[in-house]
Amino acid sequence: MINEKISKSKTKHRFLILFVLVGISILLTYYFGLLRSEPIPYSHFFYIPLILTAIWYTKKAVYLAIFFIVIYLSATYFSPQLITIAHFVRSISFVVVPSVVGWISTKRIRAEKYLKIKVEQLSDLAQISQTFSVTLDFNQVLSQINTLVKETTRSDYTSIMLKDESSRKFWSTEKLLGLPPIENRIRKEGFTKWILQSDQGVIIDEIYADGTVSPAPHEGAPRIADPEIVKAGLKSFAILPLKSKGHTLGLLYLYSFHPYTFHDQLLFLTTVAAQTAVAVENLQLYEQAQQEITMRKQAEETLQRSFIQLAETTSRAMEIQDPYTAGHQYQVAALARRVGEKIGFDQKRLLGLYLAGLLHDIGKISIPTEILTHPGTLNEPEWALIRSHPQRGYEILANAEFPWPIAGIILHHHERLDGSGYPNGLKGDDLSLEVRIIAVCDVVDAMFSDRPYRPARSTEEVLDELHVGKGVKYDSQVVDILLDLIEAGEYPE
Repeated sequence: MINEKISKSKTKHRFLILFVLVGISILLTYYFGLLRSEPIPYSHFFYIPLILTAIWYTKKAVYLAIFFIVIYLSATYFSPQLITIAHFVRSISFVVVPSVVGWISTKRIRAEKYLKIKVEQLSDLAQISQTFSVTLDFNQVLSQINTLVKETTRSDYTSIMLKDESSRKFWSTEKLLGLPPIENRIRKEGFTKWILQSDQGVIIDEIYADGTVSPAPHEGAPRIADPEIVKAGLKSFAILPLKSKGHTLGLLYLYSFHPYTFHDQLLFLTTVAAQTAVAVENLQLYEQAQQEITMRKQAEETLQRSFIQLAETTSRAMEIQDPYTAGHQYQVAALARRVGEKIGFDQKRLLGLYLAGLLHDIGKISIPTEILTHPGTLNEPEWALIRSHPQRGYEILANAEFPWPIAGIILHHHERLDGSGYPNGLKGDDLSLEVRIIAVCDVVDAMFSDRPYRPARSTEEVLDELHVGKGVKYDSQVVDILLDLIEAGEYPE
């Protein structure tokens, strides 16, 4: 709307300027021709409106030149002077000068239009190349590319055929034209089949009523358009292969209801096809990567479920051997996971912590049941055997390929910060955070549980143990979290 107002205002001002200049030219010519009999020296003033008209309106300046010739010769005719060859030469110059200026102006206007089209085409190409960064949905990207190509090439309909027989993915707007699916035409003799075989593009400027086309296509190419295209009323089309890295991804179809829509645009259309091919290939690579990621995630989830099921099965098998500790490993695992969540572990690390909790006492499977369930006081050799279960558990799982240090956590879950634990007397920073969590959770659940040699401890006794051991034997952060859970009545449930 604003541009239209500016254009109308510019036209009005130009017309006013020309009207004034033409009026002045006529007055000067009649004044000097009739009164002073000197029309020739002052007729050069005609060139000003003539040249401006040629610049602004190109060929229309000739009409003004004819008008000026009539004015000039009539002024000379009615003056005392005789009409000579000089007057005719001057009259001819009124036509020649604006014609030359108009020709130059026409060339300039055409060059400006051509430059404007090229700038728009470059802008459109940039849009096509940027489409992939906007969205990564396969159908949505193809739809956007299709729309951009349609606008860029000034075609009425466009379609993209992907040469991926395995996925059977074809995306096209040709259904709007009532044309059959592109994949059907691959099997027929015609331009589609020929281009796929020859790997060459084709531009048809005009389709006649009988199906013949102009200009004549490459040697070996069909000479008649597909009947469906003729029936749809299309008058010109272009088909170009979508090439990337030496291989053809598919074809780009451009259709128009007007002849010569794609005339002399082979270089530009080839560039459009190349940009489209790059966007499509990137999209296909992304989709493949997404499928691989999805499959990998599914495999990881399956593996994680297998880990959990195996650990839970092993834990239940141990409970059969030692019914007094039934549910102990599960309780430790669940409590450790809650502590890990409070600390801020990610899901992968939480899973490793949970599995370590389920398997932390797996070494007891090699200890005789009569020792595990002995109701009285154990002697020193028996205590030594009990204290060997972390090492035995480590040896059982040492060769298992977990993505977490499960065996190491099991080996050290009876170590203490002050070095008073076993089997290696590690202390301080030598103990990982996972070890510290399992160690305290193991103590808390054991104290809350009945044992063959003692009843379960009271909540006050458990709290006293945590307060006394905080920062000495047990990690302060882990103790604080457990104290909050116990005091809030969230554990034991």
